[in-house]
Amino acid sequence: MKNVRKKKLTITLLVNNAGIGSSGEFVKNDLQAELAMLHLNNASLVALCHLFLPQMIAAKMGGIINVASLAAFFPSPYMAVYAASKVFVRSFSEALTQECKPYGIRVLLFSPGFTSTNFMNTPANDNAWGKALTDGAYTQTAEQVATEMIQAWEKNETFHVSGRLNAWGVRLGALIPNATIARLFASRKRKQMNR
Repeated sequence: MKNVRKKKLTITLLVNNAGIGSSGEFVKNDLQAELAMLHLNNASLVALCHLFLPQMIAAKMGGIINVASLAAFFPSPYMAVYAASKVFVRSFSEALTQECKPYGIRVLLFSPGFTSTNFMNTPANDNAWGKALTDGAYTQTAEQVATEMIQAWEKNETFHVSGRLNAWGVRLGALIPNATIARLFASRKRKQMNR
């Protein structure tokens, strides 16, 4: 942050895409790794928005793309802290969208599904469930996700889920009680982890 202030950078589009994930049983995951994930996924995103929004408001132009995840829409056993961090991004972005409207600043909440990147290559994901996340039929390439994000921005959207199947999943999931979704996800994940 100090370097950004020192260089007096002018930002017209802020893309908060940095993030890490974790999977596994919460109680067995490393606490410091979970807290570091919250710092990157949430605190850094808030800090960057707070740093650059005043510039955008003064210029009466600009925008923010906050990258969440499909996990922002579903309780996710065995990814509890990661999913909670993405629910935060979703809620923060939806609120910020309304706060920024009077200033002509647009906020896009962009939620990709499983994407083929090094994102899940962390010690906390070195397990059967972590590997299953990146080998699924719904997995998109980073290029596909980036193209969708650019298209959503160019269409002036404030909310977008990448991948047609993922978008349908979010719509369908809204009709099912969270407790049911959590139970189904937990059962499936236990099978994938041979439990």
